[in-house]
Amino acid sequence: TLEANPNVELLERFELVRAAGINRISFGVQSMVAQELRALGRRHRADDVVAAVAAARAAGFTNINVDVMFGVPHQTTASWAQTLDAVIALGVEHVSAYGLTIEEGTPYERWQARDPGAFADDVLGADLYALAIERLEAAGYEQYEISNFARPGYLSAHNATYWRNDPYLGLGVGAASYLDGVRSTHTRDRAAYEAAALAGTAIPGESECLVGDAQLGEAIMLALRTRDGVDLAFFAQRYGVDVAQRFATEIGEFVADGLLERDPASIRLTRQGRFVANDVCAAFLA
Repeated sequence: TLEANPNVELLERFELVRAAGINRISFGVQSMVAQELRALGRRHRADDVVAAVAAARAAGFTNINVDVMFGVPHQTTASWAQTLDAVIALGVEHVSAYGLTIEEGTPYERWQARDPGAFADDVLGADLYALAIERLEAAGYEQYEISNFARPGYLSAHNATYWRNDPYLGLGVGAASYLDGVRSTHTRDRAAYEAAALAGTAIPGESECLVGDAQLGEAIMLALRTRDGVDLAFFAQRYGVDVAQRFATEIGEFVADGLLERDPASIRLTRQGRFVANDVCAAFLA
């Protein structure tokens, strides 16, 4: 999979990318509403997205994802519906719908502190998420993970690797890898990355080693994000832990609250649980 912005200057490169062996392309669309794109600092327009998808199709891509975002400053249910309907009309095979996260130290954090009314509160955020589920499922997309929707046969293979907590290698500026229990991220400084790569030295970045309960908790969190949830037999085999027994109290409380469902083989978020997934998953993190 190749990540790309739907900017017009990229269109002529799609045939080269396809010829190189890339068979899936993912566009960072975020919104199809001009005001929201400006608020997000994006350079493309809705027309550019349409042109980019058409160019990718012409280059031979039959598996296309678009990322869209809810909770954008001043977004309404009507403008979010406009983005969802426009994306559905593109006929892409996969849609990732993420809620805007305000990171510490960013211009968005300062904006939110100055004008909190510009940002979605929990109620509006839940309404926007529910609308995404409703519109995308009605259009034939399966919600197979909290933020991911796919037409039958187009579930993201590489994302499934992340959710199983399997090892993966990321290449490029800012890319993340997970190998031998160590999670690492390359520098986002392109000049520093290129200098190290050309010199044959280690790429600068950050890393952390996940072991024991930290590794188990993250694996549970990732699995709960999927519609299949935590496979109890798989976790017992891989981690040597009976998840249902270890977290019996937490699971029992979430089941009683209607946020988790349990059967002999697995534990999964309910539809209601998807709306507070972060809170549920936090109970399993060391």
